[in-house]
Amino acid sequence: MFKKASIDAVPTVHPLIDEARSAINEADFLIISAAAGSSASAEFDYTSKELFKTEYQPFLKYNIKTLYATIGFPWPNTPTYQELLKLAKEKQWFVITTNADGFFIKNGLDANKVLTPQGNYSKIQCSKNCSDNSYRSMDELVEKYSLTKFSDIPKCDNYCFGMNMFLGESFNDSIVKHEKTNYKAFIQETLNSGKKVVILELLVGLNTPSLLRWPNERKNENYPDIFKLIRISKGPSSTIPTDNRQFNCN
Repeated sequence: MFKKASIDAVPTVHPLIDEARSAINEADFLIISAAAGSSASAEFDYTSKELFKTEYQPFLKYNIKTLYATIGFPWPNTPTYQELLKLAKEKQWFVITTNADGFFIKNGLDANKVLTPQGNYSKIQCSKNCSDNSYRSMDELVEKYSLTKFSDIPKCDNYCFGMNMFLGESFNDSIVKHEKTNYKAFIQETLNSGKKVVILELLVGLNTPSLLRWPNERKNENYPDIFKLIRISKGPSSTIPTDNRQFNCN
């Protein structure tokens, strides 16, 4: 004999989820603001084989053993990014992300509308940032160098003996100059239009808030009638300023 389920046991959708969905549907513009998520903020050991074996079993079939080994891996398209692609195609959109893996572009989004302010793994630069053109694409370097021994590690073409690689403090901003210009033009277009804009912030942590988190909040604070911020995250990263008009979907 089956016991009749209580109505309290029936799963319900949080009202904020419905509100966020409505905001996205009604918006004319969409800004996807994404970061690496909760793994780094949870202090996961990127070199631990045991951690990877325990937490990332679905990826073992790719012969990957650590989180560091995922950097630059030619991943297939993923359902999450495919869903974001569908969402973006319904709006006037732009992506700004601290993810360096290139997943947005690999999944079909226009590279001209994806800003990676910290660079990405498809381009590496001179460690000394000796000139504006001291960077090369990874495809170009793989084709040019055999990379089978230490002496094959590419050096800067300007002979400053710096390695071509991504470094934070000496980051060559020329790498993303074009995308930055496009993003500024996009933001100006949203302000000029006066139409509704949703900033969909996905798993943005607290490590470098000046890149995504604070600018997103300022847009919402300064132009509350235009920008709505939907923050999707976990733990401390999901907190929101009390005076912001935004949705916290944790």
